[in-house]
Amino acid sequence: MVEDNIKFGVGMSQKWDPKKAGVEATNKAIEQVGYKPKFLLIFSTIHYAKEKGGLKSLLKGCRRLIDDNVPSIGGTVTGFICPEGCFTHGVVVVAGSGDIDVSADYGEKVIYNPTSIGRKIGKTISRKLKDSKKRNKLLIEFTTGPTEPTWIASPRIYNFIKYFYKKLPLRISWFLRDLIINTYIALSPSGPGMEEDVLYAMSEPLNKYYLIGCSTFDDMASLKHYQFLNSIALKDSTVALGLSLNNKIILDRKLSLISLGKKFKIKKGWKDFCIDLINNQPASTQYLREMGWPRVYMEAHIEQVTKKTFYYPLGFKDNDQIYTFPVGFFFGESIVSNRKIRKDEVELFLTSSKKTLEDVENYLKLITEKKTKFTLIIKGAPMIGVFGAHINVMKKIMDYYLNNSPYLMLFGSGEHSKKPNEKAIFNNFSTVMLSILEPKEVN
Repeated sequence: MVEDNIKFGVGMSQKWDPKKAGVEATNKAIEQVGYKPKFLLIFSTIHYAKEKGGLKSLLKGCRRLIDDNVPSIGGTVTGFICPEGCFTHGVVVVAGSGDIDVSADYGEKVIYNPTSIGRKIGKTISRKLKDSKKRNKLLIEFTTGPTEPTWIASPRIYNFIKYFYKKLPLRISWFLRDLIINTYIALSPSGPGMEEDVLYAMSEPLNKYYLIGCSTFDDMASLKHYQFLNSIALKDSTVALGLSLNNKIILDRKLSLISLGKKFKIKKGWKDFCIDLINNQPASTQYLREMGWPRVYMEAHIEQVTKKTFYYPLGFKDNDQIYTFPVGFFFGESIVSNRKIRKDEVELFLTSSKKTLEDVENYLKLITEKKTKFTLIIKGAPMIGVFGAHINVMKKIMDYYLNNSPYLMLFGSGEHSKKPNEKAIFNNFSTVMLSILEPKEVN
């Protein structure tokens, strides 16, 4: 039997002072692993960024109790569940220690260079851990999620553009849409996070790795979010942590949605991120018609429509995998997605807290007899609203089956996962679950 001294700890804080919150959460985590961590994972809600220098102070507080050579990564999320409770304000820290080989890397300006950055990170982690003799490899990564242009948040500018935009013929409006998006992205990193391109490139040199992560997000406004590397809060970046360990890893993913049996033929626009037509009709109007919703929904941006439209995502099937995405933003008669839509037919789905609870419980049942060191579950941010009071039911399920083993559920802007010899998957509304167990027996 391989010697097993690996430990994980999870601590959180809701203190409003960023530095004090970082110190408290980290202290709780590292006291569970003997104050000698090999790495930290740090996640906070966006509240600490609203104070000037708040995130910098938070991260300095988190790293105050550890050596300078200990890597830490993470980012902002909409909320999280940990053994201490369910939270949409606060910071949570995961500490790992013991017989683990560790390597970290990052890349900036992801929106402009997603493939090259993904490939660079993958090659760097692979090279640094290639001499490790441990049996299993795991990459934990977090990358920028979608960001709305700042003019969307300005009612005056938004209404000005909307007034003229809706009077244009469709083809001219599509051309103008493409021009506006391309110009804005060229001037300021915004729009889709390009997660799929990053993950595909990253997974090529990491073929034997497990992978789990998520897109960073804010409080559902989709205006500003960050990625953490040591004491630095980054934007438009990817951060990654490679782990080499002897412990067995179990990873599963479930769609956690219910099909409503409706399929639509579509016409795509702007690099396949937009839906311009549904069944040969203007996409936004047709979607609202199918849902039986008033036209006023088409005039709102993401922060105002998520309580309705995020309950009814669209999806497409590609190579036996269903990829779903939120209907989060109407650009005139176009529906803008946070991912590339690779097929010309989409299906309508319904989010379901019951289905998610069942998927998590069924997974935890499989590992309940095993000695679990740590469990990480990734869900999309909209599920916080879908869960409602059921979010406490989710915590009770994890408490029951994990039996005092440390765990963390993150709510971000998209779920990332990969098993060895697989291509990485970026999805929305799925449930990605990973557990680190005791080491395998060896001869």
